[in-house]
Amino acid sequence: MEESKASVTASICAYIRANADSYGIGFSDPFAKGFLGGDGGRGVRRIIQGAGSGVYELFSDVTIARAAWAEGHLRCFAAGHDRVQYVILGAGFDSFAWRNRNRAIRVFEVDHPDTQRLKLELADSLGIAQISGATFTGVDFSRDSLEEKLLLGGFDPSLPSFFTILGVSWYLPFTAFAQTVRSISGLSQGRARLLFDFQGRNFSSSARGRALSDFTASLGEQMAPGYSLTATEALLFEAGFAASDHLDGAAISRRFTPDRTPSGQIPDGVHFMAAAR
Repeated sequence: MEESKASVTASICAYIRANADSYGIGFSDPFAKGFLGGDGGRGVRRIIQGAGSGVYELFSDVTIARAAWAEGHLRCFAAGHDRVQYVILGAGFDSFAWRNRNRAIRVFEVDHPDTQRLKLELADSLGIAQISGATFTGVDFSRDSLEEKLLLGGFDPSLPSFFTILGVSWYLPFTAFAQTVRSISGLSQGRARLLFDFQGRNFSSSARGRALSDFTASLGEQMAPGYSLTATEALLFEAGFAASDHLDGAAISRRFTPDRTPSGQIPDGVHFMAAAR
């Protein structure tokens, strides 16, 4: 992605989330449409139409499923604590900070300054910029320290903390992802959960996986090589986490998109993983 521009795939995710109700799985994002800008998503719709229905369907299924999955985990985690910090890494146009009704959850949004600047400008134009308890932290991962930025923003390492890295690792080399996980481990002195999704090494061996990868590359957002499941689990162990929930493509399809035909199911190379410490 070019550093001077906000992520195109973040805008596509907002477009998808604006239509989440059609999935009927209990996830809804009434603020997403507002983050599509003044044209109401017409520009994003044109980009999507160029991708083809199969690519858009896979992109949509993964986007909605991981949002529902992650927020379900968050609700369970928050229910067991008086105060919780929720750190959304690569927040894009996620609107949880606006949708949140649990005052025990303090939200920290972390993203590239360009994407975050555009998001806050759109929020201001919608009259919803002021969100109590939310902290917006711009981080350029090529230059900035995640730990330093979060601590400056008021993150308390001693409190129970819930971290998500959703739709991000697809574009990160494994070494960069590993450094992020280690940073999270170093930040968390109390109980912590880490949720992320990633593509396995076999993702691009499927026709749908290759098509999605080609599509994002055409937008200037090249996917990184897929991760080894063994190496990912070893990284979590090294960082003091233990995997507590792991869904591959087949399991994601069964839980969130059971009505898809076999050819329309999420490829096995897609993984959702939750880890605890």
